[in-house]
Amino acid sequence: MKKFVIAGAGGFGREVYSYMLNAKSPESIRGFIDDNPNALEGFGICHKIISDFASYEPLEGDTVIFAVANPKIKKNIADILKSKGAKFGTFIHQSSVLGLNVKISEGAVIAPFCVIDSNVEIGSFASINTSVKISSGAKAGDFCTISSQCVVGENATLKDGAFMASSSILESGMTMFENSTLGINSHADKDVEKSRCAFGNPAEYL
Repeated sequence: MKKFVIAGAGGFGREVYSYMLNAKSPESIRGFIDDNPNALEGFGICHKIISDFASYEPLEGDTVIFAVANPKIKKNIADILKSKGAKFGTFIHQSSVLGLNVKISEGAVIAPFCVIDSNVEIGSFASINTSVKISSGAKAGDFCTISSQCVVGENATLKDGAFMASSSILESGMTMFENSTLGINSHADKDVEKSRCAFGNPAEYL
């Protein structure tokens, strides 16, 4: 029998859990994987942490929903789970709207109330949080995170591991290079260089 296992029991993992309960029965969820055995304490969650990442042993029918938001640790965790033979699913909340020819890779999560226009590419293990707008032709790379209420312009690109904090805007045609960060409420009207952090309106490097 197919069962969902949520990788990550932190804030984003608990959010994804609640989104899944909107669409799935509680019986379809087997539990969480996380290195913090106390991550669920005090949140009234009936499901438990099955194991830490390194100790996870997939059961037949397990589908892992990847709910780790921090790009700095995503790849390491994904590699550990892959080495254990984990099978990853994607999760797209039913309230989100997808245009034509949208490509979504394994392990990606799209939270509620997102609008993703046509010809968008979403990479492996990308996290798209609530109320995000991704415009036509944009690309979100592997392991990137786009936080709540962000806007990604037409043909803009987030390279692998890029992070957009809440309510930030990446202008059309601009690129956030690998492991770059755009701060909360920031507006990038030019490229954000690799591993750099840009903040403000217009966004500038610290």
